Amino acid sequence: MAATFTLAVGIATQAVVLSVYLALRSPAIGSLRCRPVSPARSLATAASVGTLALIEVLFAQLVARIAFGQRTFAREALGMLLVVAGVALLLWAY
Repeated sequence: MAATFTLAVGIATQAVVLSVYLALRSPAIGSLRCRPVSPARSLATAASVGTLALIEVLFAQLVARIAFGQRTFAREALGMLLVVAGVALLLWAY
């Protein structure tokens, strides 16, 4: 049950942040339609959107730490570091 809650909070946070960003950046796109990922895929390559979608792992870990007091293992920290490095490379490439 805790994992489901963490996943739901992570996805909801991601949807809200992306919707706000799209509404501020380009109101004509209609950021509140279907899924928030659909407009993102029309603005960028699928690889970029897919990599950025991994950010939900960071949100899930943050919620797990704050809400449930779960500690982060070294393997998880390494994975999150690799995600952040991938996002940094994407931002640097654009």
